[in-house]
Amino acid sequence: PRRAGFPAARGLLATRVAAHRQRDLFFFLVQSELGDLYKVTLAWGAAGVTDVRVSVFDTLFPASALCITRNGLLYAAAEAGDHALFQFRGVGDGADDAAAGAVFDPSLGDDGPGAAKVAPAF
Repeated sequence: PRRAGFPAARGLLATRVAAHRQRDLFFFLVQSELGDLYKVTLAWGAAGVTDVRVSVFDTLFPASALCITRNGLLYAAAEAGDHALFQFRGVGDGADDAAAGAVFDPSLGDDGPGAAKVAPAF
């Protein structure tokens, strides 16, 4: 997913990652250079990973570190300003969330304009 109005020719840089792992729940939170948080989940099959699903989670200030605790808190260490501690009310599995899955199309290429063609905007 990409922000509406973000230039299609420009790629988006992922700057921070935090992983959450429980017995029945596994996902990553990835923060972009703009502060947008994306939830990344992996679908497993007999041959390994079969799909990568990315959905928009939230937007925070750009952090220097992210940490998800076992009791459902997200700690964001700020680059400038106060650090923050957030509590999860959900894990972003809503039907109305902007989300994208893996696309296997060699004609798109592996660059910003190719990704902008198939990425939903939020």
